[in-house]
Amino acid sequence: QLKMETTMVANIPYSKVILQERIKLKQKNIQSKAKNEIYVGPTTYRRFMESFRHLYFQKAGERTRSIEKLKKVIATLDKTRADSKIMKK
Repeated sequence: QLKMETTMVANIPYSKVILQERIKLKQKNIQSKAKNEIYVGPTTYRRFMESFRHLYFQKAGERTRSIEKLKKVIATLDKTRADSKIMKK
């Protein structure tokens, strides 16, 4: 019997390694200038897009959480201002 466990792994470090490897393969001659283009195959492109998707959803989640916190802070400040006006009267 095979015991397998499925886990989700972010492809962030893989993208960096793949890109560095492609650059090293293209830039064998140190004396020549580097090109602005590099060929990326479908598998590499898919890995890049998965990394981008992972980062995008991670940052979107962080942004959503910070916006929710800020909304709560603004609501609390508004309530405090209203209470202070009532206390002055």
